[in-house]
Amino acid sequence: MKAIQTKYHVYYWIFDLLFHGFIHFTNFGTKVNLISIGLITYNISLKMMAFYFTLKVIFPNLLDKQKPFLLTIALISSLFFIANFGVLIDFTLLPHAEGDSTDSTQWSIDIMIRVWELVLIIPTAFVYWYAEKTIIQQRKQQEIQKQTNELKKIVLQSELSSLKNQINPDLLFSTLSFFHQQAQPLSPNLSRAITLLSNIMQYVVYHNEKGGKIS
Repeated sequence: MKAIQTKYHVYYWIFDLLFHGFIHFTNFGTKVNLISIGLITYNISLKMMAFYFTLKVIFPNLLDKQKPFLLTIALISSLFFIANFGVLIDFTLLPHAEGDSTDSTQWSIDIMIRVWELVLIIPTAFVYWYAEKTIIQQRKQQEIQKQTNELKKIVLQSELSSLKNQINPDLLFSTLSFFHQQAQPLSPNLSRAITLLSNIMQYVVYHNEKGGKIS
């Protein structure tokens, strides 16, 4: 299972798409048709490109390795590249969306607008990256703790098995029987205690093979 499930990514982009649609259709008077919906979806696609490239490539390789200079260069370069790509599409495949002007001034203005829109996605990508990193670290710690507990259990069982192997049952019970016989005429309570101890040791040696506790 991924650190942050795919469904939450889908929820975010659906919300972003609906938000942009609401802004365009209410504030700018854009008509609702296939072209306008396609343009909004296209703009969201550019944001997704910047988001996932930052989240999966730039942050893990530069931010996680504490390389601030290269991180800054990579972020600026990637944003300007995606912005130029978006404006190129606007002036070629979608001339009706930007008009017929293709002069350098209009191109520069459109690029800066695109870059500003993409810059706003960086904090969101950082939050996602940090959340995924934190969740992954927590799961690793839980797995390490689980393995440690299992190892402790194995070591304890091994120690108990080793102790059992070092005990000579015949000698042990013969000794306890001797103590029982010697203590019986002197102290009935001591004799009963030795008998109880003998019963417990028989259970430990012969019956408690799973290494459970005696209560």
